[in-house]
Amino acid sequence: MVIQGIPLLLASKWVGLCRRWQVREAKRFTSRETPQLLAAYRQFAQANQSGAPRQPFKGRDLWRILDSVRPASIVELGSGTTSAVFALWAREHAARYTAYEHHQAWSEVTSRCLDEAGLAPAAGSAGIVCIPTRVAADQSSIGFAQALPEDADFLYVDGPPCVLDSGRKVPNDDATRLLDGGHRPRAIVIDGRTETVDLLLKHPAISKYDFRPGLAYCLRKGLFLQALAGREHTLFLLK
Repeated sequence: MVIQGIPLLLASKWVGLCRRWQVREAKRFTSRETPQLLAAYRQFAQANQSGAPRQPFKGRDLWRILDSVRPASIVELGSGTTSAVFALWAREHAARYTAYEHHQAWSEVTSRCLDEAGLAPAAGSAGIVCIPTRVAADQSSIGFAQALPEDADFLYVDGPPCVLDSGRKVPNDDATRLLDGGHRPRAIVIDGRTETVDLLLKHPAISKYDFRPGLAYCLRKGLFLQALAGREHTLFLLK
């Protein structure tokens, strides 16, 4: 453990140094290229959204991934500050955007924040949709009760909460259910959620994807070299 711990500590310090420059770059980019997002982030901060302190760095990271993948259909699981990023990118690139949110009150908060920032989803996008959750019969996973759109080619997983009544954390199974149906999103992006990443890694179809673990996953699993990349999100990119 000591041998493993020291490299990971060094990796964390390296990432911390790099992150300072990356945060400054994210602020410059957002102010110059996507100022609408700053207005949205302020709205979410006033609504006490937990992801607001991670902006604009988190949003800048997603914008870079979106520009690389160029999806036609974006599906977000769990709404929040990232909804502003997806709504704006979809509008500027004529893509469809749908967000599944399990909490009715929070779906209304997200929709209101987007509206007030002038980022209501464009025509052709479903926007924020309130969908209840479902627990697998064997209590091994949680997901949304409604199947994901089959045309999703960019899937972002940050919801719903995956904690059973017993307090045990389980993975989100929406992405694996989509793969089970034979569908292959061009990108599956996960915010944290170690259990969900592990579930995806076990799926037979995941061999068709490049796996790029996020920093949180690397630190949890002791992946020193991958941790040096300091990724904000875990990525599965179709080869």
